[in-house]
Amino acid sequence: FPANASEFDHVVDDLTRESSSVDLAGIFGVQYDVTSRFSVGGVLHSPALHLKGNWQFDQDNDRTETAGTSSALKVREHGDSIDAPPMKLGVGGSYRHGDCWALALDVTGSVAIKNDRRIKATRTESSVTAGDNPKASTTQVDRERKRINRVNASVGGELRVGQETWLRAGLFTDLSLDPQVGDNSDFGK
Repeated sequence: FPANASEFDHVVDDLTRESSSVDLAGIFGVQYDVTSRFSVGGVLHSPALHLKGNWQFDQDNDRTETAGTSSALKVREHGDSIDAPPMKLGVGGSYRHGDCWALALDVTGSVAIKNDRRIKATRTESSVTAGDNPKASTTQVDRERKRINRVNASVGGELRVGQETWLRAGLFTDLSLDPQVGDNSDFGK
């Protein structure tokens, strides 16, 4: 297809991408009160067991160039999608000063597990250009979407400002597990 969109009189693009994944995971935690004011704890978000999933990718491109040549491309991918929640390990602590104020700090590490984000599908691609014979191909697709290990943290506090009123505030990080956030170049190809 010409790279310059102005070379077309008519362009119709239709793209549909649907993905679902059903997974089973557990969350296990412990808390220990070191003193009446200071507590520590830990949590484990277990690796997930994939139960079932669905992946559908449909792309239709119909183009008519200014010169009158028309072409069409159709791509279909249908199969299984795995998009399991990541395994996480976390630790934290909190300090409470009576009924007046409290502070808390948590650190959580997300652990990348191989194959916890994967697509296995059948890809059918067909194209036709005016004056040429139609072309079609079917291939098997097996793509893993990589994750990377990340550490996120949060800190927060609360202050009693009235009999039944507390003022709470905090800060947190939420770093993406994707190596390149927003880059979907490896999906639908």
